[in-house]
Amino acid sequence: MSAPTVYDVAERSGVSIATVSRVYRNPDSVRAQTRTRVLAAARELGYVPSGSARGLASRTTGVLGLCFPDYADPDAESAAALNDADDDQAVMLYSDQIIRGMERAARRHGYALLIAASLDGGPESLVAKVAGRVDGFAVLARTVPTEDLEVISRRLPVVMLAGPREIDHLDHIVVA
Repeated sequence: MSAPTVYDVAERSGVSIATVSRVYRNPDSVRAQTRTRVLAAARELGYVPSGSARGLASRTTGVLGLCFPDYADPDAESAAALNDADDDQAVMLYSDQIIRGMERAARRHGYALLIAASLDGGPESLVAKVAGRVDGFAVLARTVPTEDLEVISRRLPVVMLAGPREIDHLDHIVVA
């Protein structure tokens, strides 16, 4: 059995697919009686709006990306920079604060947050794949090769977090 679609909800509730869409995007634009009927049909069918379909229509994903160094990988440059347990603990606490802060801000503005540990660069890298699925990208300094950031920043907004300014045209946040 396949998942119910917007077409199924429209048929069950006796409205157009545009009305079903408006119920989810802008509920106040639909009469209360119609909205109730559409939501009841959706509930009966087990319908969940498709984020992918919404993204196709709006050309947005509703997701922001956050890229961190892979501290768990002993071969990664970021892990090699940590030479004792105290440094490791401090970095993890700092990382936790960044993640919590960005997640709260994203949620407040209607976005979800996708977090990725950086791996090798290049067009097939995890970073490149994540960048293709988000509306904006925050990157902890020295996490992503500069060449990759140049390419990614042509397609979507990129913000560098901490560290030196590596690319002049990117927004950059430094905590002092």
